Amino acid sequence: MGTYWLAVNLDKREFLDPSNFGFGLKFREQVGFGLSVSDALALLISVPQEGEPRDVAYGRWAGDRVVFVSDSNNVCRIPGNASSQI
Repeated sequence: MGTYWLAVNLDKREFLDPSNFGFGLKFREQVGFGLSVSDALALLISVPQEGEPRDVAYGRWAGDRVVFVSDSNNVCRIPGNASSQI
């Protein structure tokens, strides 16, 4: 067993679902691999420079409040419950 994690955008009420990338929910299963959750997160929170091509995801979460939330976190509650997955 272990702790399961989700990257959650509090402002847009969305989260990254690791299973969409073919990875597990444990933190070490989500980072450090090609095309992993950490790669997607880096793309989402990046601020595109002027003149750079943009796609649907690039910079979409830039400036938003983004947190990693675990299933064992009894302290943090997500306001309004995150509802959409990417």
